[in-house]
Amino acid sequence: MRLVSLNLWGGMLFDPLMGFLKDSEQDTDIFCFQEVFNSESEIVDKVDNRFNLFAILEKTLPEFQGYFSPAQDGFDYRHSVDKRISFGLAVFVRKTIPIESLDVFFIFGDRNSMKGDDENTLPCNAQCITVIVPDDKKISICNAHGMPEWPKTDNPARLKQSTIIKDFLDRRGNTQILCGDLNLFPETKSIQILEKDMRNLVNEFEVKDTRGKLHQLDPHVSDYVFISKGIAVLNFSAPDMGISDHLPLILDFSIS
Repeated sequence: MRLVSLNLWGGMLFDPLMGFLKDSEQDTDIFCFQEVFNSESEIVDKVDNRFNLFAILEKTLPEFQGYFSPAQDGFDYRHSVDKRISFGLAVFVRKTIPIESLDVFFIFGDRNSMKGDDENTLPCNAQCITVIVPDDKKISICNAHGMPEWPKTDNPARLKQSTIIKDFLDRRGNTQILCGDLNLFPETKSIQILEKDMRNLVNEFEVKDTRGKLHQLDPHVSDYVFISKGIAVLNFSAPDMGISDHLPLILDFSIS
């Protein structure tokens, strides 16, 4: 099976992003996306955010079932706005894969808890989708987007964020994958919480950059894939493809 995790940057690099998705759809089973907009209106702002991005993804990936989970309404990346748009996560699962359940939970704040235009208070959520693979085996895949405050070092909210994720996965108990833009530097205790009983593939495969050439602000690891026992890694990579200010994390795996 193949999983792709990617922060879409609101679709700012639209044409390269769409090309990547079309090239990837035949070989991918599950897409986990962060920074996705959803709107009934075909709004494109001055920096090329696509506010109907989720609808575009549904059309681009017709062989997949998409699920959008909003975190904040009326937010355009920088400001609270009087527009019917939502910002959050999306997971797309190939329609031939049975889905047992989808859970959504908040790891920082609550839906629409952003205070004014303070991006540091932007709420963050996680999706956990449990699918059934051959031989009736179950795997839970958690797609998360961590709190954005810079620098991406430990603080009480981030430690709590990791604890919420880990507690949820521990209760779930299936074979598991955790992926997404966690907004955490590798050396943090917040990462160590998630590493307990899970393999950190970004660390294991010595990935030094998940942000790419378009990002110049801070150390270049922000995105991760963690796996539990029961998953055999066939390949893992983070190619710099110029499709976002994050790199896609691509995992080929089997269930042992």
